[in-house]
Amino acid sequence: MKYRKYIAFFLTLVMVFTLAACGGDKEEAASLGETVERSSGLKASDSSSKAADTADSQEMDWWEGQWYGWWMIFDGDGYYADYINEAFDCCMMLEPTQGGHRISIWDEDYNSYEDDCLAEVLVEIDPDGGDGPYGTAVSVADDGNYFWYGEVGQGDWSIDPEYAGVDHMLIIEGSYTDDEGEYCEYGVVLTKWGYEWNEDDSTYPPDYYDTYFLPLMEEGEELPTVFEPY
Repeated sequence: MKYRKYIAFFLTLVMVFTLAACGGDKEEAASLGETVERSSGLKASDSSSKAADTADSQEMDWWEGQWYGWWMIFDGDGYYADYINEAFDCCMMLEPTQGGHRISIWDEDYNSYEDDCLAEVLVEIDPDGGDGPYGTAVSVADDGNYFWYGEVGQGDWSIDPEYAGVDHMLIIEGSYTDDEGEYCEYGVVLTKWGYEWNEDDSTYPPDYYDTYFLPLMEEGEELPTVFEPY
């Protein structure tokens, strides 16, 4: 890896998980992050059918689009043992595709959304899943699914926004054993593009947040499809 950020605050991530256990029901969900650049929202309709359609659309809008954050190796052996408790800034795109939604993640080494991703995983979003207002996303079987040097199979990723305990934030957890028989356990923490990182109620922001991500959002730029933070 070109860049390493040693994590002395691993317990901070644990705090995120603890917050999730205290999360309320759907009526109590609140937007805890401040918007940097808002897009136009959907207007409420007097028609119950239109209201239902709008609700479904808003749930998909919450998931779909651009995200930014960091990923980290929690545990591993062999090659991965040298990277335990290190984190790397990353970008993510979640977009509709045939058979569900495709998650693409790229970072400083695997730095191109178009040509060189760290991960690509097909997921199915269930608006009625989980305990929160946005449903859940679960990985589905697809030959193209991978994270770094490992496969992502059916149900290996189960993403529930309530787990983060902070609105506009996602936590992805997974593990694999690669072709060499070496084990890797990882996690990804992400905030929706256009929203400030809520450091007060979650874990600390990406290393390049102040110098790269935040200035781009303040200028109204899109998430970079090639990640070059220097």
